[in-house]
Amino acid sequence: DHSTIRAFAGHQRAFLKVQDGCDANCTYCIIPHLRPVLRWKPIPIALQEARELVRAGHKEIVLTGIYLGAYGRPTAHRRLNDPAANPLADLVEALAGVEGLVRLRLSSLEPGDVDNRLLAVLRQNPCCVPHFHLPLQSGSDTILRRMNRQYSAGQFQAMVDRVREALDEPAISTDVVVGFPGESESDFEERSEE
Repeated sequence: DHSTIRAFAGHQRAFLKVQDGCDANCTYCIIPHLRPVLRWKPIPIALQEARELVRAGHKEIVLTGIYLGAYGRPTAHRRLNDPAANPLADLVEALAGVEGLVRLRLSSLEPGDVDNRLLAVLRQNPCCVPHFHLPLQSGSDTILRRMNRQYSAGQFQAMVDRVREALDEPAISTDVVVGFPGESESDFEERSEE
């Protein structure tokens, strides 16, 4: 059962939630305890909802989810998913074809979610906004492991480099947690050197 949002009165931008739930179990996050089952809107339903939002006058749609990069996947654990498939890229490609849609933006993504297929879809579709919110959380590999994150600081930097190489002047924003339990002064300094 999927609820449909038809409009965001008085706004140019509309939000289309296409994914819910997370089982990644980052040590600081309660969501896997509250919504551990991953769910997503099938592409035909997301397309129908996007068309209704555009008909309601919205020029921009922002795709949202608890773990947007896990769209269409059985788990948020990247190592357990098929690396050849990218359901999120398939969704973005389909939505980019919605007539009248001027801008399509992705909300927060994990660094490992931004693969070559997704970058190609974003590059090939002018309505796709080259904005990425990529939560680093920490520049210290020790702290990232304690947080149970699925990447290292080096992998994060490599992904940012790929985004910058693939897209013309992308906007990149992030989140950083300061004072994580057990974080030492040297752990903190690792983040400030990057």
